[in-house]
Amino acid sequence: PPLSWENVTVDKVLEFPLLKVHPNLCVQVNSWEKLQLQECLWADSLGPLKDDVLLLETRGPQDNRSLCALEPSGCTSLPSKASTRAARLGEYLLQDLQSGQCLQLWDDDLGAL
Repeated sequence: PPLSWENVTVDKVLEFPLLKVHPNLCVQVNSWEKLQLQECLWADSLGPLKDDVLLLETRGPQDNRSLCALEPSGCTSLPSKASTRAARLGEYLLQDLQSGQCLQLWDDDLGAL
């Protein structure tokens, strides 16, 4: 989940003891809504890309929600017409989410898994 500005310190290791490791877990650093850094566990330690897709739900000021799929190139909004793997699978991913086939890794309201 995104950290607020006051919680982010440059060049300091941040640990999330309640976070369970998942093969497709990614960390993103954004500045002024521009992606500065993205590191994914699958990128160099787990071999080929797994079939799983990590979905990220964000909530806006009026509790409006949006969904994106984390990929090596960034977070692809769903649904999307982009030419990425997640965009091509977008409708299927949304169906999987609605049918309860997705595993929730983080509960932002609780700050835990």
